[in-house]
Amino acid sequence: MTENEKEKVLQEIVARIERLPITKYIWMVFLIAAFGYFFDFFEVSMMGAVAPAAAKTFHVSTAAGALLITITLLGMLIGAAIGGYLADKYGRKRMFMITLIGWGSLSLITAASPNYIIMFILRLLTGIFLGIEIPL
Repeated sequence: MTENEKEKVLQEIVARIERLPITKYIWMVFLIAAFGYFFDFFEVSMMGAVAPAAAKTFHVSTAAGALLITITLLGMLIGAAIGGYLADKYGRKRMFMITLIGWGSLSLITAASPNYIIMFILRLLTGIFLGIEIPL
């Protein structure tokens, strides 16, 4: 099959998909994904308010408090790098549910952190789960 024939077949497939109606199932999947991204954004943006309070609570410098934001973003980078592979291996739906449960649970556990080091590690793990969600 030549490149032109492959391109034509691909265009036919895309045209067929675009003609399909949007079902309730697709809308439900869209809404679940939208809620996931909303809480993903909320989780990251909330750290801007939490980091200074955490620095005061654990008696660390403001720079150490800011590292909580940085380590979360680093975790997201790691998670995004491996997320596509995990989704291909285990399935997107399964991985999406795992990431939602993972970062939700880790966020709750992080709220009960007894010290800065534990909070730092939990923020890294939370960031990894948040990052896996991105390529899903």
